[in-house]
Amino acid sequence: MSKIDKFFTTWIMIWFFLYSFNLFPYNPKLVLYIAIIVSLIMLCSMIYNQVNIYYIITFLILFTLTKLIPYLLVKNNTCGYEDIYFSCSLFLFYLIYLKIIVGNTYECIHKLYVKNICYGEETQSRLRYIEKMKNWFFQLFKIEHVSYFLQ
Repeated sequence: MSKIDKFFTTWIMIWFFLYSFNLFPYNPKLVLYIAIIVSLIMLCSMIYNQVNIYYIITFLILFTLTKLIPYLLVKNNTCGYEDIYFSCSLFLFYLIYLKIIVGNTYECIHKLYVKNICYGEETQSRLRYIEKMKNWFFQLFKIEHVSYFLQ
């Protein structure tokens, strides 16, 4: 199971919350915009590789919560050179962090983003968690015969 700190989205969300509460001066707008583009490319790859529908739905929910909504909240804010410099610096620091923690940055990124997300490999534990969430949701709203639509 991957640790949450290895995903750049976690770093972006922390930055977004700090910025939203005026605890940090740099606007995450540029990074969120790039993250949306990368996520859409990954979504296309997931569909092309016929990744399990539960995993795609989870990806879309996380995409909406962690990238789309934050971007819509900051899209009207101006993005200056300082924001761009900080964005590049944070991404570079993220790569250095992966190098220190994991040892091989390329293999870590390949496993996290290409194998796990784009190809849907190594997702069995996540799919079981998604199945539990789906069952809880259906029980909560007393939905009985809908699961065949999601297969």
